[in-house]
Amino acid sequence: LARVCNESNADCNRKSLLELGSMEAQVFPMILDHMYSNSTIDVNNGNAYALYSLGDKLEISSVLLSVTKFYTKSMTKDNIIDFLAIGESFRDKSLLGAALDRCAEELHSMDKTTASRIKPHWFLEVLRRNNSRSNNYKCGASRLSELVVACMEGHPYSVTLDLFNSLVNKDFLPCVESTAAIKILAFQQEWTKQVCGGVDDSLKDRCVHSITNDWPNIREKLKTDSTLQTIMKVLSSNLLFEILMTTTGSS
Repeated sequence: LARVCNESNADCNRKSLLELGSMEAQVFPMILDHMYSNSTIDVNNGNAYALYSLGDKLEISSVLLSVTKFYTKSMTKDNIIDFLAIGESFRDKSLLGAALDRCAEELHSMDKTTASRIKPHWFLEVLRRNNSRSNNYKCGASRLSELVVACMEGHPYSVTLDLFNSLVNKDFLPCVESTAAIKILAFQQEWTKQVCGGVDDSLKDRCVHSITNDWPNIREKLKTDSTLQTIMKVLSSNLLFEILMTTTGSS
């Protein structure tokens, strides 16, 4: 650790010390030059995190702003999750907001693995941003339902009942992809066991409608997808009966 003393004439025990990690110590001269000569900070991938960390400790807003701008320009769909984590760790609302906006922009092409890495409360913010976009740029509800399921599967112990109901709200998911619908019903059923009330009844109707409308494809998937087989087996007999009666009636 490098130590910076604020009172040069005091002995070590009486001095106010700022303890720096090795990377922070390397960028400290750069910050001093910026503070006393107003020089431009050269932010790059190698020093950005250390600059932000030290700028945060020293409460130098211009350093924080420079790094935030660099991070915002450096975002791609492949590193968005890293920027969400950085923004959260530094409690940087600007960086977080930029990362969430970029997530909303990339929902069309986001894969399930990426969605599974986003914390559910942040994914809810992404859904809100997606909903506020014009129809030409929104990600469709059916696609969104698959990403919501991936997110919840990636963080099963972080999803509260309120958060679950928010993520599957009809405003976000007016329709649900059929395979995602089966998984959402299993999530909802688990919550029904744990709590009395508070579960959105309209969700079941949306999911059952999706499953029955796509029943031939679901049957084909069930022949080879052991995970989907397991989930179907844990659904209540009432749900299975409703699905069976609806599919039989429509055939």
